[in-house]
Amino acid sequence: AQLMLQSPSPDLGEMKEIIADIWRDNRRASEVVRRLRSFVSKAPFQRQEFDLNDLVVESVKFLSAQAWSREITLRIEPMRMPLRINGDPIQLQQVLSNVILNAMDAVLDRPRAQRAVTVTTTLDRRFAEICVEDTGPGVPAEAATKIFEPFFSTKDHGMGMGLSIARTIVTAHDGHIDVENRNGAVFRIRLPLIE
Repeated sequence: AQLMLQSPSPDLGEMKEIIADIWRDNRRASEVVRRLRSFVSKAPFQRQEFDLNDLVVESVKFLSAQAWSREITLRIEPMRMPLRINGDPIQLQQVLSNVILNAMDAVLDRPRAQRAVTVTTTLDRRFAEICVEDTGPGVPAEAATKIFEPFFSTKDHGMGMGLSIARTIVTAHDGHIDVENRNGAVFRIRLPLIE
């Protein structure tokens, strides 16, 4: 004879408790995100004038060993003229590193010869622009509108905080970050030049 164990289905009271727990956890998480973004946007900047090209070159050099170990071609194409901005280089390097690392993750499923991430800097009127372009599958259309929101991630084990914080930092610098698909994903960070 077989013994069948069946867990009793929760009654209405238990369901209400479970839903209340989920609601409380959601509110707590939302408050954590709100405070974190508020902290990041109000954190005292160590503002200084610098050439954005230098920051981009330094960031790519810093990540080149990781790209090499993952068999990814990491290219840099800086603009020949200086792109002088006023900002916190440490915070902006954090943004750029996050975007480049995401691009590296995006190309890992490609054959080795097709794994590439290219970082370019350009001038667009009164803005310096950094483009991080990868040869991955691109960002699904439904994800493109949510990718900078807290807790949204396209990765299996992602927390969904990196790009949300990146957007907060870029916005605090009076800049803009967005993504589009063009044979892979292209993240574009625009920062105002020093007048």
